[in-house]
Amino acid sequence: MYQAALVAVGVLGSLALGKNTAAVEVVRRDTIAGVHRVDVGKNGLTFEPRNVTAKEGEIVEFHFWAGTHSVAEGDYFDACQPENATNLNPAGFYSGPITVSSGEAADVFSVTVNNSASAMWFYSAVDDQCQKGMLGVINLARKLNSQSFETYAERAADADYVVVPAAVTGGRLGPATTTAPTLPENTQFAMKENAGERVVVRMSRCSGALVASLGLLTLL
Repeated sequence: MYQAALVAVGVLGSLALGKNTAAVEVVRRDTIAGVHRVDVGKNGLTFEPRNVTAKEGEIVEFHFWAGTHSVAEGDYFDACQPENATNLNPAGFYSGPITVSSGEAADVFSVTVNNSASAMWFYSAVDDQCQKGMLGVINLARKLNSQSFETYAERAADADYVVVPAAVTGGRLGPATTTAPTLPENTQFAMKENAGERVVVRMSRCSGALVASLGLLTLL
C-alpha cells in the first residue's frame, strides 16, 4: 500500500512583500490511491497505459480526448467483440461512443475492478479502431496462463468486424477523481519530477512574509 509522506527539508528564506505575499506548498497531483488513469485517444488510436494493474475494489478511470472513441470489455479469443457477445449484453463494461470536440472530455468513464485475479481485455468499438490497435487490458500480469497482449493485438488486426455492445453498462460516466488540484486566483505553479511522481509547487496569495520551504514526497 502506498503512503505519501511529506518531509520538510528546511526553510530557504523569507521576503516581505507588504500585504501580498506567497506561501509555497508541495502537493501531489494525479496519484490518488486506488484510482488508475487511462487516457483514451490522447495520442492517436491508443489507450495509455495499455496495461493497468489494479487491485480488487480499485477504480480505473478512462479519460477521453478529441475525437470519437469508446471502451468496451472484450473477449480475448474473439477480439473486437464484447464478453458474452452471443446476446450482445456483455457482463463487462461499455462506455458508449464518447465524442470530444477538442482537448479532454469533462467526464470520465469509471470502472470498478471486481475480480483482480482475471485479466479484463478492452477495446474501442468505434468504426475499425479495434483492428487498428486501440486495445488494452487490466491485470494481464495476474492471469496465470499464456495470454499475451501481442496475441490479442494480432487477433484484433485479423478480425472481420467489430461488435458494438447493445447498451452502456458496467461503469459510471461522471466527474474525474484524478484532476489537478484547484488553485486559487493569482496562483503560480510549476511541475516537477521527484522519484517518478508528479508534484505541484503551489504558490497562493496570503498576508505576511514569503516563506519558501522545500518539501520531498516519498513512497513508503
